[in-house]
Amino acid sequence: MRNNIFFTFLAFSIINLSIPLKAQDDNVNSFLDASNKINEEINFKKSIPNNKYKYLIGSGDILKIRIFGFPEYSGQYKVLNDGWISLPVIGNYYIENKTLDEATKDLVNKYSKELIVPDIHLSLHYSRPLNISVIGEVQKPGSYKIQNILNSPPRVVEGLQIAGGITNKSNLEDVQLIRVFKENGEMIKKVTSLNLKSLLEEGDQVSNIELVHGDVLKINSANIPSQTLYKLAKTNLAPAKIGITVVGEVKYPREYVVVSGISLIEAIMIAGGPIDFKANKQDIQLIRENENGEIFVSKYKYNINKNIPLAKNPILKEGDIVNVNSGNYTKFSRGMSTIFAPIRDIITAVTLYKLVD
Repeated sequence: MRNNIFFTFLAFSIINLSIPLKAQDDNVNSFLDASNKINEEINFKKSIPNNKYKYLIGSGDILKIRIFGFPEYSGQYKVLNDGWISLPVIGNYYIENKTLDEATKDLVNKYSKELIVPDIHLSLHYSRPLNISVIGEVQKPGSYKIQNILNSPPRVVEGLQIAGGITNKSNLEDVQLIRVFKENGEMIKKVTSLNLKSLLEEGDQVSNIELVHGDVLKINSANIPSQTLYKLAKTNLAPAKIGITVVGEVKYPREYVVVSGISLIEAIMIAGGPIDFKANKQDIQLIRENENGEIFVSKYKYNINKNIPLAKNPILKEGDIVNVNSGNYTKFSRGMSTIFAPIRDIITAVTLYKLVD
C-alpha cells in the first residue's frame, strides 16, 4: 500500500515538473525568436555604417597598379570620362562601377594571357570629386560636389552643412539615406533611416556615417517641429559662418560674416541697432532668395524679448538682406530736403554773387 502511494506521488510530481518546464522552454524559444528579429533589424540599420559598401570605381579616379616583377607596367592610370582605362599590354579596359576587388580579379585573368602568374595590386590613388544630393528640409537643397575626399571623406553632418543646414521643420529622427550598392554583380538601391537626434543629444556617432558617390540625403518634415531641438541643431548642423547684409537705418550698415544660426534681431544688434528717431522698428524687411532664384520679402518687428518665437525672429541664411526701414518723419524730412535742395543751391549762388559784386 505504501509503495503504491509513493509511486503515485512520484508520478504526480514528475508530471507537475514537466508542465512548467515545457512552458519555460516555449518562453525561451519565443524570446530567442524575438531577439533574432531585433538583431536582424539592428544589423540592417547598421549595414551601411559597418562599411559593407565597397567603393565603386568611376570616371576621374586615378588608380595605382603594381604588377610585381614588371615595374615597367606599374604606374598610375586615370579612368576616362567614358569609364575606360588604358593599361599596358592589355590595352583599353572598361572599369566603371567595378569594385577594387572585382577589377583586380578581372585584371589578373586578362594579364594571365600575357604573363605567367601575374601578381597584381590595385589601389585608389586619387578619388574623383564626391557628388551627393541633399533634398527636403534644408536651407539650400540641391546637388553638391566635394573635392579631396580620399583622406577625409565627408559624413552626414558635413552633407547637411554644405546644404546650408536644417530648417525648423526638419525631422532629425528620420533622415533618409539613399545609396546605390553592388551586390552579386548587380547595382541595387537601398534606403535606410538615420536618427540624428541621438547624435545631438547623446553624441552617438552611429548615424553620422561616411558619404559616398551618388548618395542622396533626404530630410523629411516633422509633424510637430521641435523648437528646442532646432536651437540645439542649428549650431551643429549648419555651416560655421554665413554672409549677410544689414542696411537701412542702423548705425553700421554693411555686409557681415557672422556665426551660423544668428537671428534677424541679433543681426540688427551686430550692426549697431536701429537709429533712434530715424528707424521704423515696426517695419523691418527680410529679403531672401530661394533655391529657384525667386526673391521674397517678409516683414518683421524689432523685438528684443528673449522669448520671442522663431516665427517672429527667423534664423538667417547665407545671402540674406535685412533692411531697417525709415520712419515717417525721416522720410518726410528727406523728401523735403530733396525738393528744396536745388532752391537752396540757387539762393546760395545768388548770395555769393552779391558778396563778390
